[in-house]
Amino acid sequence: MGFSRWLSWKGRVAWFGFAFKSPLLVHDDVEIFGEANRGSFVVDPRSPTFGKAGQDSFVEGPQSPTFGKADRDSFVEGPRSPTFGKGGRDYFVEDPRSLTFGKADRDSFVEDPRSPTFGKAGRDSLVEDPRSPTFGKAGRDSFVEDPRSPTFGKAGRDSLVEDPRSPTFGKAGRDYLVEDPRSPTFGKAGRDYLVEDPRSPTFGKAGRDYLVEDPRSPTFRKAGIL
Repeated sequence: MGFSRWLSWKGRVAWFGFAFKSPLLVHDDVEIFGEANRGSFVVDPRSPTFGKAGQDSFVEGPQSPTFGKADRDSFVEGPRSPTFGKGGRDYFVEDPRSLTFGKADRDSFVEDPRSPTFGKAGRDSLVEDPRSPTFGKAGRDSFVEDPRSPTFGKAGRDSLVEDPRSPTFGKAGRDYLVEDPRSPTFGKAGRDYLVEDPRSPTFGKAGRDYLVEDPRSPTFRKAGIL
């Protein structure tokens, strides 16, 4: 498989702004409690939103028609490209076996001689496990290795709950028990996060909380994300 990427960011993107995050207990699966808000301040004096809440980037490449303006720009550096010197991206196929060799494109070749598409443009994977019903064929296969699993030895994936306190203990699945005794779901299967910041209106409750520390923010000292 061979392809060459020619890409140049002449527009040096400069994201300005500052914010102070104070994640107390972090997890992606938890609902956000309180007033969610984000705020960042533009620090570049050239920006029309200078000093205001927002984000701004400037194009630094003098070749760009948006030079000095708030934008993003990239230039193609490959002289073989029909868009050479213009704003855009370009990729050239480097493999002489390719029908699009030397052109702007992507190409991959199958290298495995056992593949029915060997030497052709494409991708191929062969199953290596002799226990698989698709052994030696193009495809992917995974086997359950845990003898306790009801799908043991079959193609698939399986996970067993290891916590004896779980109502699904020893069964196929996943389980999480809440460990914090202050949680209303303590000892039960689930996830729980308690707000630790006493300044938060949801202090001691299950959830996430971030307090805005920037005095310029309209949600200063309130619960939100900044």
